[in-house]
Amino acid sequence: MTCIPKSAGLELQGKTAVLSGATAGVGAQVALTLARHGASICLLTHNLAEAGRLVNQVEDSGGHAWALSCMVEEDAQSYAAFNAARRHFDSGIDIVFTNMGLMPDAPTYPRKTVANLEPSDWRSYMGTALQGVINSTAVALKIMREQDSGGTIINTAFYGMRPRPGLALYNASRSAIRSLVETVNLEAAEGGAPVSAYLLDCESEIDCCGARVVELVLRICAGAYQDDPGLVVVDG
Repeated sequence: MTCIPKSAGLELQGKTAVLSGATAGVGAQVALTLARHGASICLLTHNLAEAGRLVNQVEDSGGHAWALSCMVEEDAQSYAAFNAARRHFDSGIDIVFTNMGLMPDAPTYPRKTVANLEPSDWRSYMGTALQGVINSTAVALKIMREQDSGGTIINTAFYGMRPRPGLALYNASRSAIRSLVETVNLEAAEGGAPVSAYLLDCESEIDCCGARVVELVLRICAGAYQDDPGLVVVDG
């Protein structure tokens, strides 16, 4: 597993990042990169064993990380986890990164047409891929709006925003997340809260755009990304 080499001027010392869906793949690279640049890392996960290995990697390189068992789609667990992270690191919450939902390349992803999807398919998929993002965003906003420094919320769409046959569940969840992100930014602008939300849209293969996603997350979190928040199309 690799992470972006440490970049001069992109420091995250004193910042705390809460990440979901970040114990493997590109999400884990994001966690390692943020830690390498000074952020304290809290991993919310269903798989503590996998998360524990990543925590060890972070700490072996001199960083600070903690893994917490949490089903973020459950309201009470999500709220409790964010507050536990604040207590553990004695800090606010500066960064939230979510990478939730079964990816379409997973063997168990239900590649069905809309006509063949059962109501239970929708409930099951949206319960994690969408509700977890909604809960994380809502809890993070409550915390970030109370902080003078505000915060940053980053979501991913690794299979893009373009509708494709067989990907109705994934496409619908990401379209809803896009609306959520844009609403957060509009409300932040109206209320003067220094909170920004992003949805990173990868239209190319994950193998091609993964490193670019990690780099963009770092630049956004370090205040080095100059474009407006919202939907960001990631070039491979």
